[in-house]
Amino acid sequence: MKKIIFIFALLLLVLSFSFGDAHTSKQPHEGAVTSLSIANNTLFSAGKDGYIINWQNSGNGEHYQLSDYQIKLLAVSPNGNDIAVYETDGYSLNRISVWDWATQTRKFAKRITASVTSLDYSEKGTYLMI
Repeated sequence: MKKIIFIFALLLLVLSFSFGDAHTSKQPHEGAVTSLSIANNTLFSAGKDGYIINWQNSGNGEHYQLSDYQIKLLAVSPNGNDIAVYETDGYSLNRISVWDWATQTRKFAKRITASVTSLDYSEKGTYLMI
């Protein structure tokens, strides 16, 4: 019984670090768009709704909910796979997260004490500038 509970808890932990709600549609963000980023001829947008949308040439977008908080800044690595976001509740929660777009998993998360005004990758994608 303990083994089953452990496996269930581990599964929940793994799922909590993956992308949330995902769907494809032409629907825009609910609320304001807060950041745009282009990588490898692909447009990504982030919004106050906590979603990142990967817009396709057809006008459809792959919607992924990364946060329950607003995403203020978005940066896509030159490799086109890693996505960094700055999310905040507007008061005390300020967090930088890096996501692997291909596997839809969080690679890194760090809470910081100050608000962030700029977020971008270095030219080769080696560094994340905050």
